[in-house]
Amino acid sequence: MVFGFSLQETDIGRHVNQLRKHSSNGVRRLVKLLVRKWKEIVDEWVRLNQSGGTASLMDVGAP
Repeated sequence: MVFGFSLQETDIGRHVNQLRKHSSNGVRRLVKLLVRKWKEIVDEWVRLNQSGGTASLMDVGAP
């Protein structure tokens, strides 16, 4: 999975996770929304690829 590999390679998840403990409620709220959106995107990508779809990550969530 290219998306998951990119997240691991960049360690962005680790940096974002540190922000979950930020003193600002706004920052914590935005981090929570970001992580939730990442999960939705990955779940959709997996679902499309398991069903034989040929969707790319750019297609997931596109209008």
